[in-house]
Amino acid sequence: RRSKVARVIAASNADVVGTQEGLAHQLRNITDDLEALGVQYSCFGRAREVGFRFRPVGEHCAIWYRGDNDTLERLSDATFALSETPERLGSKSWGTACPRIATYAWFFLGGDSAIGR
Repeated sequence: RRSKVARVIAASNADVVGTQEGLAHQLRNITDDLEALGVQYSCFGRAREVGFRFRPVGEHCAIWYRGDNDTLERLSDATFALSETPERLGSKSWGTACPRIATYAWFFLGGDSAIGR
């Protein structure tokens, strides 16, 4: 599936792509596949849980954005827990079965951007 995902993203020519429930190795593989197709995307987002020795584990809500786009600049981003303690990744609240997260980013659209048209 990963090569199909990379081809769909590349064919869409999307400037920003949001993902859900991707594991770190899957995100790296798709990024590699995109590079092999000649498309540069940067990927960010944190894992939803912290494991042994505070290493991130589990699924990500990652965001890819075009690294070769002169009009799109990432200004800031964060991943937070959807819980009563959003700063603690891996935290659960409100009876959820597993930790839930969200990732967001602020981008600057400069130049003669066609984004949003």
